[in-house]
Amino acid sequence: MPIQIQPLTAANLGDARRVNSQYEVTQRLVLRLEGGRLRYRVEPVSPTYFKDYHADPACPEDYVDTPDRTWLLAYAGGQVVGEIRLERWWNEFAYIHLIAVEPEMRQAGVGTALLDAAKNWARDHQHVGLMLETQDDNVPACRLYERSGFELGGFDRYVYRAMRPGTREIALYWYCWVG
Repeated sequence: MPIQIQPLTAANLGDARRVNSQYEVTQRLVLRLEGGRLRYRVEPVSPTYFKDYHADPACPEDYVDTPDRTWLLAYAGGQVVGEIRLERWWNEFAYIHLIAVEPEMRQAGVGTALLDAAKNWARDHQHVGLMLETQDDNVPACRLYERSGFELGGFDRYVYRAMRPGTREIALYWYCWVG
């Protein structure tokens, strides 16, 4: 089924936030520094658990017809199956705040199509690249970013502890140059 990427407009505003972002955590990345670069191995998580990103506070209307941000929707068979939200960041990168793909469409090229569209948007708006943050327990997303040309650039072990005391989650920062 072909995937079509469209920007959020007044006409398709109701399609924003419709993608199910829940996923099961079954693995996590274990980081190491090797030759000045961050590397990782994957280890299983037991017990497994589910995560969801529905707490996103962004207002879709704020992304319609704005030059420094965009919200792109992926459609297949006339249905929204993915979304990505990004904006100009202070360091000349385009920052991806959210990328989500419907569970039944994962591994079908939707995430890659969204990231390719984001790269094109960043290039068209003279950004040096894309950056994003995810967690060490979102292994499928990390693998997607790596396959799409992103490099793991940094991490923060404490960023989630204020919200969830006792968490082991590590924030991971991924970068991709588009120039």
